Amino acid sequence: MIRQYEKRDEAALKAIHEASGFDYQWPNLDDPLFVVRKTVEEDGKVVQGLLVKLQGEVYLFVQADWATPEERWARLVQLTDAAKLAAWARGLDSLTCVIPPEIAESFGKRLEEIGMTADRPWAKYTFDLREYVPRVESEIQAGENHHQPDV
Repeated sequence: MIRQYEKRDEAALKAIHEASGFDYQWPNLDDPLFVVRKTVEEDGKVVQGLLVKLQGEVYLFVQADWATPEERWARLVQLTDAAKLAAWARGLDSLTCVIPPEIAESFGKRLEEIGMTADRPWAKYTFDLREYVPRVESEIQAGENHHQPDV
């Protein structure tokens, strides 16, 4: 049975997390940035959980032939400081920047200079909800899918 997460589920989810051995820190499940919290319960036992946390994804645009490299860098530092403060003021607690592999080595060093870290070499996958949700909604309306969106 898929249901809403309840505080009493945390111990079971934490045990599942620890058993996985994956290298990431246990999150604070009470964090209000978790906007979706779901669990699977079978025979009275929580066996899966899925939480969705709001996170800021950084999109950076730099005109390569504007000013000198030093001037571009100085402005970029100022720009990112302003963006970090604005994101914090909106309630976000992290920002993520995905960079193309062809500039990862050189620009990755610059990102580290402004305080970003390459937290792990895991592959990044994206679920484009702009395509998924309308399709699922039409299936629900046609009676083809028993899953209901969490609205």
